[in-house]
Amino acid sequence: MANLIKTHMISDGGALDPDSFLDAPSDNFVFTPSVASPSEQQFSPNGLPAIVSDGNATPATFASLGSTGSGDASSGTTSSDLVTFSGSGIVFNNTFAASVTQAYKNDILAAEQDIASHWSNSITLNIKFDAQAQGQTGDLASNSFGLVEGISYASLKAALIAHDGSNPDAQAAVNSLPTVDPSGGLGWSLPVAYARMLGLTQSTPATDDTVTLNTSYNWTYGQDVVGTIEHEISEGGMGRIGALGKNTDDQGNALWSTMDLFRYSSAGVRDYTDGQDGKAAFFSVDGSQMLLQFNNQYQGANQINDGDTADFNTLDVFGFGSPGTGLFLSATDLKTMDVLGWTPVGDTTAPSLVADTALVVGTGLTEAIASSMLRFDDNASTHVQETYSVITGPAHGTLLNNGVATSSFTQADIDNGLITYHEIGNFSSDVFTFKVTDASNNATTTQQFNFQIVSPVVIESFGSTSLTEVGNHFYLDDSGGAGPSLKYGGTDTIAGQAGGWVPIGAEITAGGYEVAWKLAGADQYSIWTTDSNGNWTSFVTGAVSGSSSALVAFEASFHQDLNGDGYIGVAAPGYIAHTSASVGNPAPAASVTAPSSSGTITLAHDTGGADVIVGLPDTMSGSAPVGAQIQNPSPILSHDFHLV
Repeated sequence: MANLIKTHMISDGGALDPDSFLDAPSDNFVFTPSVASPSEQQFSPNGLPAIVSDGNATPATFASLGSTGSGDASSGTTSSDLVTFSGSGIVFNNTFAASVTQAYKNDILAAEQDIASHWSNSITLNIKFDAQAQGQTGDLASNSFGLVEGISYASLKAALIAHDGSNPDAQAAVNSLPTVDPSGGLGWSLPVAYARMLGLTQSTPATDDTVTLNTSYNWTYGQDVVGTIEHEISEGGMGRIGALGKNTDDQGNALWSTMDLFRYSSAGVRDYTDGQDGKAAFFSVDGSQMLLQFNNQYQGANQINDGDTADFNTLDVFGFGSPGTGLFLSATDLKTMDVLGWTPVGDTTAPSLVADTALVVGTGLTEAIASSMLRFDDNASTHVQETYSVITGPAHGTLLNNGVATSSFTQADIDNGLITYHEIGNFSSDVFTFKVTDASNNATTTQQFNFQIVSPVVIESFGSTSLTEVGNHFYLDDSGGAGPSLKYGGTDTIAGQAGGWVPIGAEITAGGYEVAWKLAGADQYSIWTTDSNGNWTSFVTGAVSGSSSALVAFEASFHQDLNGDGYIGVAAPGYIAHTSASVGNPAPAASVTAPSSSGTITLAHDTGGADVIVGLPDTMSGSAPVGAQIQNPSPILSHDFHLV
């Protein structure tokens, strides 16, 4: 049985394209027979060209290009080199068209050396390089490569498992592969050289991949061209392509490829829709951490570009850029190739810093160090394998791992919120120093993390819960000063984040907390509910005025005059209400001395602290008070009394 080989002529505008993803409207394919693999299925029994729809705005067209070893249109004298690099099993069998200059060739060799410095698989890549002036309205570079189709999901999965080696990213990737075939049994299509590396075919055409540089652009023939070449080789030579069922062969069978397995719209949620669900898709090794965003061809029902779905929608070697832009393989680029089954060479790179932001903590309080504040990534090791070793501990506090003092922890511990700092002195700052080591024992230089220590500001404490502000964060503390931070969507609510809205009260409930908000400078209020971790669960009232019965009904449970009208709840006749100019300290109650005739009513300060409800004497029946004053007024608080 003949195996289907498809030479895919793709104009890859995603490779350092100044206009981003300017793929040509059609792709050219040709089918030729080759030696079959038991796992592969014949889709083109006569080996003839066919018309195939690939999901682009204009249907793809196919033209006979001869054998897979002569897929470019260049002419003239060619030259070739067999290139190897110490420490890697990758052999580059290069053929250069006459149009390839020495500067271009130097960049080719630099790109191949960089690839060989990262991966060590034993494979010969047969690559032809060309250079053509295609105009500045064309793509920056393009490549053409053959596809092996009809590979079963079980065979692909087994091949990826067999090539995970000791690479933690590859191991995490294969352990998370879907149980059910995402293609629905339609089969998987891989570039020939990549399929050969995985052991899924023995086919060895004279040319695995033809890379053409558009010389009409103003290249520096430095790192800009090196990155472009790496982009193209990683596709046709190394398998970094996607299809998502959008491309079909001449039998109408949809095409899927390996990169489709690593698209997620959120943690643990795979997304094969190419943006038709209206969601962004991200590359992730195993769905636990979203990395760079993929290109989506669609935004809902509308197609917005024809770019490669395995390219990143950002400035990156595997994304886009422009001539003169010197891009190097990013940490995400390296992980991408690792999960495709390419084996990293001996790792010599230390973890790199991603985030370093001081933690703000209140005096005497305990706060978690979030991964958004402190994070290192590594080219080969996972966060579980990145180990922090404390060199000098904090002088005015204690580092804790899950509540226990520690001098060693991992990046995964930080990610999971287990690393906290407890402040034990009345100081303004603190610091600790450390190194981060990966699984290959590559260590960073000595690093430093800072703490900013501030005194908590009590916003209110009328009931059993105190609403406090530490730095820009809000906390729902109990009488012992412990409690969760106020959050929305799992992230701490920051002062000023909600415009003029500020929290003015909080109280614990059976299911969590209720939180009152006020819009500064306006008669607008709102009530939240949260879970026991302080995370928002619902808007109870929406935005209402201070006179709203919905708001007033909450004042009793908050033990607080939220709207500032002088009453907690709806005032009853005969009640003397009071307000305080000092937030958080209710004014003392007062007693009334009524005169025997008309005149001034005198309010006496009640040192007992209990509210006094006054019934007017008979002599006052039918009379109206004309004024009030405080006897022995408090030297601290200002009282505003109202006789009802």
